[in-house]
This record gives sequence, C-alpha cells and structure tokens, in this order.
Amino acid sequence: MSLLQKRINVLLKSSELANDKRRIDYIKKLAKVEDLKADLDNVAKPKASASSVVKSSGIYVPLEGLIDLDVEETAFAKRNYTFLEGFSQEWKKKLSNEEFVGDATC
Repeated sequence: MSLLQKRINVLLKSSELANDKRRIDYIKKLAKVEDLKADLDNVAKPKASASSVVKSSGIYVPLEGLIDLDVEETAFAKRNYTFLEGFSQEWKKKLSNEEFVGDATC
C-alpha cells in the first residue's frame, strides 16, 4: 500500500471538537482519517509526528508506521552534508582568491 493510500491517525488538542462526534466523523470522512482523537487535556504531541497549530488547536499526525524514520533521517543527513560540503568548497575557493581576501581586509 502506498503512502497516499494509507489512512492516518490524527491527534487534535482542541476544546472545540472534544465532544462533537458529528464533526469528528465528518473530518474523518473528509480527510480519510483512520482515527481522530480530539481532547484538550489528554492529547500530547507524539515524539515522531508532523504537527501544526491552527488558532488554539494543535494537530498531530504520528509518523511511525507511515514512513521509515531511519531512511528519512539518513536522507536528511545526506542532504545537509552535501549542502555544507558545497558551502565549504565555495568559501575555500573565495579564500584562496588573493583579490577577494585583499578586498575583505581593507
């Protein structure tokens, strides 16, 4: 099953929807959500989750089971390394240019 076909779980830290089953069911159907837990006091942001704050409500989507967190972490580290390596090379080139260094020290 692809990521687009998976139904997600959502945690909603909100006092507005906490006891409104009709609206919760509507959101679940509209957003293709497997389970939606809405509560003000008993909802906390899971460690590995996507999150957003809208007005006074926190929305959390647990990512465990949806994506491979180890693969994503490795890819993120690789992108950062590539960026920093390019940045480093760019500055090494500038600092080896006597005219650039001379203009910078005046």
